[in-house]
Amino acid sequence: MDSCPGAIERTVVDTSGRVGSLYDASRDLLLKNSSVKSFDNPQFTPHSKCYTLPGGESNGVINLLKAIEFDDALLQSILLGIVEPLGISSFINYNRPINENTRFLYYSYKHREEMLNVIAGQADKIIPFTPHMNNATHLITRIIWGFEILCVIQNLNDQSADSIERLLYNISGQLQNCDKSLELTEREKRQLEELSNVTILGSEECVDNSNIPLLTVLDRIRGWQHHTSFHVPIHYTLYPLKELYKNQQSLKLYHFSDQDNLSIAKIEPIMMHLNGYFNDLKQMFKNLPKNLTNSKVDKWLKDIPGQLNLLSDLYEEFKSKLQNILVDVRLGTRQSIEINNIICAERYSSLRKPATDVFYDEAQQWLAKIKLIKRFNDDKITYTNVFDIHNQSIYLTFEEIDEVLKDYCSKQHGSAILWYSSDRLKREKTDEWEQIYQQLTSERQSATSKSFLIYVDFTRYHQ
Repeated sequence: MDSCPGAIERTVVDTSGRVGSLYDASRDLLLKNSSVKSFDNPQFTPHSKCYTLPGGESNGVINLLKAIEFDDALLQSILLGIVEPLGISSFINYNRPINENTRFLYYSYKHREEMLNVIAGQADKIIPFTPHMNNATHLITRIIWGFEILCVIQNLNDQSADSIERLLYNISGQLQNCDKSLELTEREKRQLEELSNVTILGSEECVDNSNIPLLTVLDRIRGWQHHTSFHVPIHYTLYPLKELYKNQQSLKLYHFSDQDNLSIAKIEPIMMHLNGYFNDLKQMFKNLPKNLTNSKVDKWLKDIPGQLNLLSDLYEEFKSKLQNILVDVRLGTRQSIEINNIICAERYSSLRKPATDVFYDEAQQWLAKIKLIKRFNDDKITYTNVFDIHNQSIYLTFEEIDEVLKDYCSKQHGSAILWYSSDRLKREKTDEWEQIYQQLTSERQSATSKSFLIYVDFTRYHQ
């Protein structure tokens, strides 16, 4: 069919769409309740596309996805959690550093095309208009089938990065020709086998494990080309229902002004920062020591998880509000200025820099302290905070505090070795701190009578 106003193209995330399926472009969601079995399968010449990209500031996650033809609107929907990222789009959650020693290899194979031949205003002759179409904005009128792969190669040194880049250019040059098998020398195969830090993303029918070796993927491409069971929709063309069905009530996308586009563009960097930030925090808290009990762990240590929960709830609320506003702005029922209002709201100030940096630093300190206390427990060292023994509101000199601590510990533990320290001392003089640790534990073991080794934490003490 001829092009018409409002037609849109989408790189496929949800591969369950078929020709005639309904689509809500305000949310970038596929509605699976309509399709047709009779459509054109026009003459289509299979072809491949393959290229190599370097890492670095210009090729971060978003820029790379745009380079492989992900639409801005679709990326916004993924970032806000309206659309679940699958296949290559899951790269948006990639939270490892991308730098000048990162390399990307992207490959797509387009095998066939399916198309619905329908005339604007006369679609009801093929698909009768039904009430459930009121929830959709577009209809899938064309699908390109095939598969695609994205390989992320990390942690190359300067020398190997250049060598691997040359090899990848050779590979991408060969893979452009879908009629010819990839030919690699034994040396090139060894180079690929030696790559230990590779992530593979792609059509789930092909890639069911992101840790699959790169050489294995390259060896299988030829087979995937010839077996259509591995092929999925990789590109949709969608036509607006308003154009296909005359005099019917259906949703229509609003045409953005330049100011609308500027407001909506603010979502991308904010959500990239926050999504990466909370992913990092989740990873940080993922491997906490189990069954760690210490009745004298200070209040600060107990507060951090609670603060994280509150911050996570606020983040979900912020994201939900942006989701709702963006959908309504796309439909023209709200103004884009509301996006700015939410982003700038005082309620969400803790989600902006530098507040997020401050909390991240505190969380890192908290995790380091938890691990330190676990180490003390394992080595039978008693951890205590100076505040557990001395109320800071009562001013004392350090000598007086020393006397208070010694008196307290002698009454509580009898013979005791006191070790006064702080996080700053441990951080800035790590080697010296470790030497003291080994020395004191040795002294305790060699003591003729049983002695307690007590670590007194002065981290948050200010005189």
